[in-house]
Amino acid sequence: MRFAALAILAWGSACGGNVVVDGMPGEGSGGAGVTSSSASGTSNVGVTSTGGGGGDVRSKCLAYCEMFLPVCGVAPGSCGAICDDQLSTAPPCNDRLAPFFDCAIEVFDCSATPPRCQPLLDQYEACAFDADSGCGGLECFGGGDRVCSCKGSCPGWDFAVECRPSGRSDISCSCLVNGSEVGTCTQAGSGCALAVDCCEPKFEQFR
Repeated sequence: MRFAALAILAWGSACGGNVVVDGMPGEGSGGAGVTSSSASGTSNVGVTSTGGGGGDVRSKCLAYCEMFLPVCGVAPGSCGAICDDQLSTAPPCNDRLAPFFDCAIEVFDCSATPPRCQPLLDQYEACAFDADSGCGGLECFGGGDRVCSCKGSCPGWDFAVECRPSGRSDISCSCLVNGSEVGTCTQAGSGCALAVDCCEPKFEQFR
């Protein structure tokens, strides 16, 4: 499952909060401090960095994950478990995640991987999942009202996910391969989180 743990981090509907970064991540020895404001108040999240995009990758993952509760009003679960799961996927490639987390923290988005950070994520995935296979992970884009759309591909296969509200709190997602539905899921939560959690396992058989 390509980048499933970190894709789950990019969950939640539009949060309406703001993220302010005091200094660029990786500058100097102290890194950056991230201040988040939302309807529930203001919180500070520390970012560990040793400069040059280095530092402790796990601490950067935790800092990114822990921004979701104060900024978006929701949390993706145990940040420690999510980060440990992701960092165990391809340990030799983890150094490529440090600049991605620096970027994602700086231009934080509750519902999707920021486009500015996607090239950094692509570098990690090329290392972790063998770019020669021609397969990429899902790219998801959240919209208003808990809507989420995802796309991905492998040679001969096009993957897509469409998620929309279904009732007061549920989200319904359709998993499509070459335009044909291969599965659906309906549950409460975030569209983009359900898109990855529901459809990625169904797409693995085609990779």
